[in-house]
Amino acid sequence: MLALKKLRKKHGELQISITPIAIYQPKNDDSTKTVTLNVKFTSAERTLEDRDIAPIIEEIAAIAAEEFDAAQV
Repeated sequence: MLALKKLRKKHGELQISITPIAIYQPKNDDSTKTVTLNVKFTSAERTLEDRDIAPIIEEIAAIAAEEFDAAQV
């Protein structure tokens, strides 16, 4: 995932990990899949606040929308 590598490089002072924790697909619907992600941000330099993380979450959502036609709910 090239976009994720670029995101990590852009925010190099942060460690960003994205891990799927649940994947659900209805039995009779191959067109829909729900994926729950655990997104963890850490910084060795400072305490992170919502204003630090919110724009990055929006970037991740935009990447998912572009690459996977995903929607954030």
